[in-house]
Amino acid sequence: MKIILISLLLGTFGATAQVYQPLPDQPETGILTISLRGGAGLSTVVGRDASDSLSVGGKPGYKTGLTLGLSVTSHLKPTFWLGHELWLQQQGAIVHLRDENGQTYTSRLRIQYLTIYPANFIWVQKSLRLYVGPYVGMVLAASIQRKDPAGHLQTDASVFGTAQTLTGDVSKIDAGLCLGMDYTIGNRWMVGLRLQRGVIPIWNENTLSQAGQSTIYNQNGMLTVGYQLSR
Repeated sequence: MKIILISLLLGTFGATAQVYQPLPDQPETGILTISLRGGAGLSTVVGRDASDSLSVGGKPGYKTGLTLGLSVTSHLKPTFWLGHELWLQQQGAIVHLRDENGQTYTSRLRIQYLTIYPANFIWVQKSLRLYVGPYVGMVLAASIQRKDPAGHLQTDASVFGTAQTLTGDVSKIDAGLCLGMDYTIGNRWMVGLRLQRGVIPIWNENTLSQAGQSTIYNQNGMLTVGYQLSR
């Protein structure tokens, strides 16, 4: 009799474990996860005025920069998550300016952003995550290199604004869309690729465009590595 009862208990426990054991590739739902992200990116500026008026000596080039961020992800459904992120980003571009003698030289436009991604809509399929969403960036600092009369490159931070001219040339706000993909490795690590494009002008100089409004926008791509802090 004892053998029969033990066999029934073991059979019931085994069947229960088989029913409730999560699938290896099935994401959990109803939880929040926090991840730390970091990586490197390539950024530039695009638009008609980017080549015609800002980078007067040629098409703007890509500039390298670092990025660091924190993300909170809501696991709403097995295949649909919602992400909220806060990033520090180094952006800008390689631009070509002209000196007083009309000679072209290469300069770096540097812009530091604190970027908020309020809602990334994430589609999940096993280890692959695809997402799209808006972003809003706030400028923390900005500068451009210019040649002095002696021909030496100097950092000009007046594009960010001064005590007398708070606005500066660089707009204090950037906004646009991002899309990207992440691939998870194990339970904690992930690698990703992100592309984002601004939809509002980042340059305040109204004289750049014949229409009276600047058409210079941010564009950048990032390669990132992430680590999930909580589960």
